[in-house]
Amino acid sequence: LIAEQDWRGARDAMDRAIELQPQNELALINRSVVWYHLKRPADALVDLNNAIAVKPELGQAYLNRGVILLEQGKRSEAETDLSTAIALMGPCKDAIHARLKLFTGSVDHSPALRDVAAILE
Repeated sequence: LIAEQDWRGARDAMDRAIELQPQNELALINRSVVWYHLKRPADALVDLNNAIAVKPELGQAYLNRGVILLEQGKRSEAETDLSTAIALMGPCKDAIHARLKLFTGSVDHSPALRDVAAILE
């Protein structure tokens, strides 16, 4: 349902999955994506926080949370999450892209340049 962008159907399916397995971090991450697309970032953050509580080494949850925080203008929190995502997942293009957005308005571009160098290696 997510692949078809049936966000309401996907939300219903993820709700059912989480009712059956409240500690299922992948269902929590998937539902956070649905909340995001339904323009409900606060609900997405709740699910991402819960996913991180269940499995703190899950880089995708930090990446998704960092993107939302960046969109909310919470740059410091976003930087922490995006850096954690990169530390856990390696230099994946989505995390690097998000951090490049973060540092675009910054005076110090060295973190962005390090990220680009990591991709090129």
